[in-house]
Amino acid sequence: ALRLTLERAIEIALADNPTIKIAEQDIQLKEMAKLETTMGLLPEASLAGSYQRTIEKQTMVMNNMQFKVGVNNMYTGGLTVSLPVFAPALYKSMNLTRTDVELAMEQARASRQDLVCQVTKAFYQQMLAQDSYAVLQKSYAQSEENFRIVSAKYDEGRVSEYDRISAEVQMRNLKPSVISARNAVDLSQLQLKVLMGVTADVDVVVEGNLKDYEEQMYASMLGLDSLSLERNSSLMQLDLNSRLLRNTLSVQKQNFMPNVALQF
Repeated sequence: ALRLTLERAIEIALADNPTIKIAEQDIQLKEMAKLETTMGLLPEASLAGSYQRTIEKQTMVMNNMQFKVGVNNMYTGGLTVSLPVFAPALYKSMNLTRTDVELAMEQARASRQDLVCQVTKAFYQQMLAQDSYAVLQKSYAQSEENFRIVSAKYDEGRVSEYDRISAEVQMRNLKPSVISARNAVDLSQLQLKVLMGVTADVDVVVEGNLKDYEEQMYASMLGLDSLSLERNSSLMQLDLNSRLLRNTLSVQKQNFMPNVALQF
């Protein structure tokens, strides 16, 4: 069985979750696009060549004499080297790709934060379901014991049949709650497995109970950092998207500017 603490559950989720892997690959894609744009500052060389074959040479006649003109094979080649000297659109495109990389990184950070939050809630929900199930089991065991004692007293004639029936009804009324609590434990465990990227056939055991995390939960609720908007991912993404749009507009405007390049 896989024994889990909150830290271990978060670690497994961040390592195997496909959303996080896609976000990391998106960052690599944007990094390659940035590198491709930066390469535009380097000299560009192009090599061209051609071959021409003359099947039949031209014939010229002069003073009753015929002679062939031209050559059978002709080769041509050329090398062109271009170095950008002033390319305003390229400079703005570099700023655009840089902002795009920052946006991808912030989106990946937001995905990790969201996953950590979901795993934490699922982990606490699992412990809550387990504690609730344990309490209901104890209540059901107590009602069973109470019914056994009342039944024994009824057999001795010390209590009425009404008391015996009441004890039995109380015991039977708890049974659906126990079954529902058991189902809640299974469902919460399945949700935790999905978030962690673990298959359903793996046995998962959540260590501890809510009381063990009581101080940690209150500390996170009372922490001032959680109330700060300085590092809020949604606001930072809005800011980066705004910068991205401004850079895109600037690139469109710079397309009207002339480009200067040295060619050889």
